[in-house]
This record gives sequence, C-alpha cells and structure tokens, in this order.
Amino acid sequence: MDESFLQQISEMPTKNLVQAKEFTKKLEEGINKYRNRALTTVQVIEEWIQLAREINEAKPPEGLTDEEFAFYQALVQNESTVRELGHPTLRALAHELTDELRKSATINWQTRKSARAEMMAMITVSLARHSYPPDAKKETVDRVVEQAELLADNWAFEHP
Repeated sequence: MDESFLQQISEMPTKNLVQAKEFTKKLEEGINKYRNRALTTVQVIEEWIQLAREINEAKPPEGLTDEEFAFYQALVQNESTVRELGHPTLRALAHELTDELRKSATINWQTRKSARAEMMAMITVSLARHSYPPDAKKETVDRVVEQAELLADNWAFEHP
C-alpha cells in the first residue's frame, strides 16, 4: 500500500461520512476474512488494491463539490426517495443544504443545543421544501446532521 491510499482512508471520515462508513466496512470485512483464514495474504492485498481503486473513483460527479457530494450521498441512502424525487432534485437539495449549513456554522455548534436545534430545523425545512418523503426524514436529518458535524468547525473559520 502506498502512503496516498492510507492518507485517503484516514482523511475520509473528515470529509464524507457515508463513504467513510462504506469503505471502513469493506476494510474490516477483508481483515475479518483474513483473520478467519478465509483469505490469503495475497487475496487481502488484492482486495485492498480494489478498495484503493474504488476510493480513487469515488469522486463527486460533475457540478458537485466534495462537500455537496457528501450531503448528496447522505440524501440518497433511501432508494424510494431517489425514485420519487430524482437525482436533479436531490442534487439541488444537496447544494442548498451545503450552502445554508456553511453560512450558519459556528465553532462547536454541535455541542450547543440551541445551535444544533436550529440546524436540525433548517435541514427539516429544506427537506420539506423539496418534498422529501416523510417516512425517510428522521434518518436523513440524522445523517445530514452527522455529516454537517464533520464539516462545521472548518466552515466556522471561513466566516470573518
């Protein structure tokens, strides 16, 4: 493994929560298979090389920043939502959420209940504005908040 692969793995949780969880799960599965002697060392290395390729290919699509893509992935975890709203609406929602959350981010907002409640309300209103299905709202709000927590402190320093 080269250093860039290891650096990408270590930085992932600070950028994109959904990707970090997905890739961590795959990494742990490979380690567990190796420990249980289901894979040889060569097979584990091959799996990690494939994982490195997937990480390199997991770039935002045209028109989305890394941050917008992170929120987009948090929004599309529910397949029925993707079918109902479609990718263009979800992309617009990801862009809107990124913009609104960035503008309202403060240092350590996630530890202050009032600021956190305001962020959750903002997310809920944005989802409703785009007709996000109510059955998926709670989990989506939780994922979006979790993603915002990864980015909020850095965003807070962007404000003058």
